[in-house]
Amino acid sequence: MEKKDLANEHFKNGEYDQAVKLYSEILETDAENHAILSNRSAAYIKMEKYDLALEDAVRTTKLKPDWGKAWGRLGAALYGLEKMDESLVAYNKANTLEPSEIYTQMMDEIKDKLKNIKNKLISENLSETVGNPQMNNL
Repeated sequence: MEKKDLANEHFKNGEYDQAVKLYSEILETDAENHAILSNRSAAYIKMEKYDLALEDAVRTTKLKPDWGKAWGRLGAALYGLEKMDESLVAYNKANTLEPSEIYTQMMDEIKDKLKNIKNKLISENLSETVGNPQMNNL
């Protein structure tokens, strides 16, 4: 079995450490293999190692800027890092290149999270203003 196939098998089985090890070995001799970088990024995402996933996703988008999956990986890594605005941009780019229900769902989820954050901030600010005696005298 080829190293790539074995790595993919480890990934499918949830053995992300082994998958990353094999993907990394492949990249030692083929550093610009965008598919392997993307796969390793996905494994890092599953392991919640979002900084490493981000590095691979950024490299993948530079190597293959017209590939929707690369931008989807970038969106997922940024989402894991709680960089919602940037994640939304990446998912939008992915969806523009390769429309997918998954990308649309992620964009909707991010928009909901951003709206909830905004509403929470407005609510907190409003309660601070109402609770402030100096503001009540205005």
